[in-house]
Amino acid sequence: MARTGSPSSALIEGSPCGECAELSAHVDHLSQTARDPKPHTNYKYLGLANMQDIVQSYADQARQLRLQGLNASREYISALTRLDDYHRLLMAISEYDIPCLQQIINVALDNAGHRLFVKKPLSLESLLYGILINMPGLNMWTGDDDVTLDIDPKHIFKCVCTLIRSPSGITLNNRWIINAMMLSCYLVWLPAYDKASVTKLLHPDDLQDVPRAVELIKAIIKFTESQHDFLDDLFSPNIDRHADLMSIALLSDVIESFLIPFINVNLSLTEQVQYLS
Repeated sequence: MARTGSPSSALIEGSPCGECAELSAHVDHLSQTARDPKPHTNYKYLGLANMQDIVQSYADQARQLRLQGLNASREYISALTRLDDYHRLLMAISEYDIPCLQQIINVALDNAGHRLFVKKPLSLESLLYGILINMPGLNMWTGDDDVTLDIDPKHIFKCVCTLIRSPSGITLNNRWIINAMMLSCYLVWLPAYDKASVTKLLHPDDLQDVPRAVELIKAIIKFTESQHDFLDDLFSPNIDRHADLMSIALLSDVIESFLIPFINVNLSLTEQVQYLS
C-alpha cells in the first residue's frame, strides 16, 4: 500500500512500501516456477500442463520397461529353444533317428536362409526395383547381390496346419480361438466328411503329411463357401455361431491366398502375386 502524509515516512508520495515493492519479484518467481518447476517441486504446486508432462514421462518409462521385459523374455525363450534343439539333436544322433535328424536339419537351413537372404531392402539402383515396386505387399528384402530367399510352400502348409491343430490354435477376430476342437464341430457339416474322416484330418498320424495338410486347408475354404448365406445374415440370433463362422471365414481368406497360387496352374504371374500380396 502507498504511504502518504506521514512525516516519518521517507517514501515519495504515491510510491509503494518495501513489502509491496517485493511482491512483483515474488510474482515473477512464482510465474517462472509454474512454467519450469524444479524436479523436487510438490505435486500440489504444479499446473495441469506440468502434471500432463509428468504422466507422459511415466508412461514413456513404463513402455520402455515393458519393451525391455519383452526383449529379455524373447532372449530367454530363444536360449531355451536352442538348448532344446541341442538336446533333440543329441537324442536323435544317439538313437539313430534319421527322420528326426532330417527335420532338425531342415529347420536349421530355413533359419540360416532367412539370415542370409533377408538382410536388406532391394536397392533403388537395381534393374528390378522399377518393376517390383509396383507390386504392393511383395517382400522386397534380399541378401547380398540381390539374392532372394525362395520359400518352401509345403513347409508353410504344414506349419499353418500344425498351428491350427494345436490346442492353443490361432487367435483371430477379437480373440476368437480356432483350433482342432472348434473345427471338428463344423467340418462334419460338409457332405464329403463324417466324424471319423474329420478326426483323421485334424489328428493325422504324420504331421509332415503335406497332402493331408492341403486337404485340411481346402476343407476349411470349402466350408466357408458353404456358409455364405448365414454369414450374410447380420440379424442372426445365433451370435456364437456367427462369431465362429466369421473367424473361420477370416482364416479361410488368409490360407486361400497362399494355397491357390501353388495349386492352380492356370493363374498368371500377376494373379499369383496378387494372391500372395
